[in-house]
Amino acid sequence: MGAALSSQWARLLGEATGDKARGARVVAWHVRAADSDWVSRVWLGAQNDSGLPAPAIAVDGREGWWVCFALPCAPSARPPAEAVAVLRELIRTWLNQGGAGVSDKDVAAWRFACWPNEAPADGVPVPRQVGPDRWSAFVAPDLVPVFAESPWLDCAPGEEGQAALLNKLQPIPAADWERLLAASAQGASGRALQAVGDGEAPAVSAGAVPQGDPRAFLLSVMNDPGVELALRIEAARVLLAHG
Repeated sequence: MGAALSSQWARLLGEATGDKARGARVVAWHVRAADSDWVSRVWLGAQNDSGLPAPAIAVDGREGWWVCFALPCAPSARPPAEAVAVLRELIRTWLNQGGAGVSDKDVAAWRFACWPNEAPADGVPVPRQVGPDRWSAFVAPDLVPVFAESPWLDCAPGEEGQAALLNKLQPIPAADWERLLAASAQGASGRALQAVGDGEAPAVSAGAVPQGDPRAFLLSVMNDPGVELALRIEAARVLLAHG
């Protein structure tokens, strides 16, 4: 691909400003072709429910879709774990508000890619040829039904059209991201406490926690290095607030 498309990716991945830090600047949520209706729900939910810039939509060239979100430009790339935790919580909310009824099992199985952390060497994650006569490519939102059963292009997409679609992807404002980070941590910790109250096993890797003991559960989250930092911080806040 040529300069028009490469410059758009450079803008989003921080290379245009000289920041080549690895991490997450664009996060792509993978959606199976069987769940194609989720793509439009999330695209609308980001804008109508949360007032965020519209995500970009791409066929992945194999089995489904990428729904791409651009993270704040500054000061640097976000930790991938933080980025995925926030977007996982947001997408869950948008889908459930739209009546999708996604389960915890569904949410846990979702796949995400964080770019530039996982980007190809040429810095252009999409479009790419992924097999014989199969290309990943950005598509307009109203074309989602067209590709629902065959999420790929059978030839290379035009560069100018791809650059124009990617140009519409704007970063989430930093203030909004901080708000969403706090909300995602609260939502996740609230569900964890509910799970403990219902007698379910908490989904953390810390040692055994007595069921029905929210304080012990929060302590285990706060002290578990395997848990996302945002959730550990929120657990500490709840403990401080409630003694």
